[in-house]
Amino acid sequence: MSHAFTEARSLAGIQDTLPDGKGTPTFHEVRSLSKRLYKAQGDVDTETLLGHATERMSNLYDDPRGAEAINVRVGAHVQTK
Repeated sequence: MSHAFTEARSLAGIQDTLPDGKGTPTFHEVRSLSKRLYKAQGDVDTETLLGHATERMSNLYDDPRGAEAINVRVGAHVQTK
């Protein structure tokens, strides 16, 4: 599935490297983000939605891998980066 995703992205003309020099998200990174977004909505069975056989596998996709928002205090305001 990952290989097909990469090939489809290439066929769509999407470069492997973003303008900022970072690599484009992998299939699993996109799935991980979608799981976290659905979970944040609440009342969504993400395990079934993503087709995971076990809660353990579903929990692997719940890991933000360092991509979670970072709160930065600027003066009296808090901004999310």
